[in-house]
Amino acid sequence: MVFRPWVMALLVSALPAWGGVPGLEAYEGGDYARAVPLLQQAAGQASRPVAERAQARLYLAAAQQMLGDVTAARTQLDLLFREVPDQPLDAAAFVPEFIQLAESVRRELRLSLAAAAPAPPPAALATKVEPPAEPGGGVALQAGISALADVAGTPSATGVLTVGVAFGAWDAGLRASPGRAPAFGAEAGWGLLAGRVRPRVGARLTLYPGLPGQAGTLTGFGAGGVLGARAPLWGPLWLMADASAEYNALPAPYRALTVTVSGGLLVRWSP
Repeated sequence: MVFRPWVMALLVSALPAWGGVPGLEAYEGGDYARAVPLLQQAAGQASRPVAERAQARLYLAAAQQMLGDVTAARTQLDLLFREVPDQPLDAAAFVPEFIQLAESVRRELRLSLAAAAPAPPPAALATKVEPPAEPGGGVALQAGISALADVAGTPSATGVLTVGVAFGAWDAGLRASPGRAPAFGAEAGWGLLAGRVRPRVGARLTLYPGLPGQAGTLTGFGAGGVLGARAPLWGPLWLMADASAEYNALPAPYRALTVTVSGGLLVRWSP
């Protein structure tokens, strides 16, 4: 008998569409034990197209499920959906239990990947514009001038010049108060770095050279605490205000306690 070409074409088209993936024929024939190693080999061949590897892994999972090895089937389905998340499932080719198992694994994988994905930044943070940094986080030089009033005993007032350095929340400097009874001193303090008005506490040491006394000039000193605040005005210009109480090691008629208030301007800049 001689077969015509069109007859051969019809015979070939009538064969099952197993393609070039080994193990599909055994699966369709119900020989799942023989299909598993063949499908495992095909699923692990990197030289195969992605579609063929996905088909082999899908049928491998189905064969393992039919053999009762649900754990191995879930493992293969997890690998499949990681590589091909939208792999179609043909309800006509598989039993309903396997379709349910595959959809369950796909759903669990999607939830797991969504939970592990980094959260996007909030819109408020993405559009936030930081204000220009103010001196205070690093090293800054400062100089100031203020008026000081002694409010204990006989009120008196004088001017004070200050120079110093600030590092973060800390600052230290030298003070000079010229006049008929000049005074020189040192001061260190700590203040808040944020806010419109920034409280500050400190300690002050004052030297009084050349004070007039009954037996000539006297030299004394005082030490005490300072409570005040700093407020940024514009650019490097700051407003400062302080109140202090100092104990003085001075003979009569000078007072042992000096209470002063002062206010002035401070210029602070970063080198």
